[in-house]
Amino acid sequence: MKQQVEKIKINEKEDEVEINLLDLFNYYRKKILFIIAGFLIGAIIAGVWTKVGITPKYTATAKVYMVSASKNSVVDLADLSIGTSLSEDYAELLHVRPIIEAINEENDLGYTYEQLNGMIDISTVEDTRILKISATSIKPEEAKTIANALAEKAVTEIPKLMGTSSPNIAERAITPKGKSSPSLKKNVMMGAFGGMVVVLAIFTFLFITDDTIKTEEDIEKYFSGKIVDPARETALELYSLLKLSDSLNTSDKKGRIDFFVSGNKERFKKVAEKFLGFEIKNIYSV
Repeated sequence: MKQQVEKIKINEKEDEVEINLLDLFNYYRKKILFIIAGFLIGAIIAGVWTKVGITPKYTATAKVYMVSASKNSVVDLADLSIGTSLSEDYAELLHVRPIIEAINEENDLGYTYEQLNGMIDISTVEDTRILKISATSIKPEEAKTIANALAEKAVTEIPKLMGTSSPNIAERAITPKGKSSPSLKKNVMMGAFGGMVVVLAIFTFLFITDDTIKTEEDIEKYFSGKIVDPARETALELYSLLKLSDSLNTSDKKGRIDFFVSGNKERFKKVAEKFLGFEIKNIYSV
């Protein structure tokens, strides 16, 4: 049982993938043109899709002031306090089904409750008693109509439900001139980043799964047996032969030594010079 456990651990260890971050970074550097291309292609695709593939939407906003005079047409501290506490109640009640369906029918919009409710955003302006009513539609005029209709309901219908005095419309919505979404700049940046990430992910996968031998370190990594360097072994054998024949002395009487190499000439020259102790000048490939 113990041997089985140890074997499993060994197999798990062998299956681990080691990533040298420096090697990965250098690999990315070699592929920098492809990474830049992915960045640009992602930006272009996102830009074109934003322009021609996404329907623009428009947002119109009306504002309601949640304070009204409770007596003698004078607003006091109690009115201000009530206005603050009622703002969130109004924001929630403007989403109820009777209000939304009434706006849908009165303006002949043709939406379901869920669709129209999803086009509406109601919030309170921080540290104020102002209720901001926004409506978003693919039609600018429709967005204005919905926002103003909700503002009217806030003044006429909600006070009846709550038994409170009516607030005031501080600002009616106007027809939006510019689209509120999509954002071309935002989408282009997201597309560029996404394109670059995809390219990096592909190259990372190729880097991790590439098991071809490229360096001496790769040989040592994948093979546990004795590693024989032909150039080194040949140089050692040559060194022994030259030493036996007394050809390693510095005297010119021995003449020059010419080297004829069938493999990597530069590799042999580098290794041989290290063992022989002098510069090899006459070396030829055969």
